[in-house]
Amino acid sequence: MADNVSNVTDSTFQAEVIDASKTQPVMVDFWAEWCRPCLMLAPTVADIATAYAGKIKVVKLNVDENSNSAGKFNIRGIPTLLIFKVDRLRAGGWSCAARPDRESRPASSRVKITCLHGIAQGLPSRPGAGVIGRGAIS
Repeated sequence: MADNVSNVTDSTFQAEVIDASKTQPVMVDFWAEWCRPCLMLAPTVADIATAYAGKIKVVKLNVDENSNSAGKFNIRGIPTLLIFKVDRLRAGGWSCAARPDRESRPASSRVKITCLHGIAQGLPSRPGAGVIGRGAIS
């Protein structure tokens, strides 16, 4: 795990994610050790943490060991990346999808987190921004 990616648990989730998101966005990687796609995504999550150090906090939550937090946010499949940003008007989280990048890159870096850049830059949020279904990021 990268030096700037920390683990959170059910007992530390409130302080490390919700409370911390009042000062900067927090990206949570919901994962499990047995999940091959999660393991493939891990280097990209580490790259994001490095690229956006100081602008966004990146943490990982093992869903097998911390089912309460995963259940609270209706995590039904992994890997799932959620970005939390609490502002003075409303509390909210954005679900950002890892989607394949069609450029010719190594498989470990062939993922884009589309809504990260705008959030890290402090752009205004809009409800539903970055929330995905089975299609592209809206």
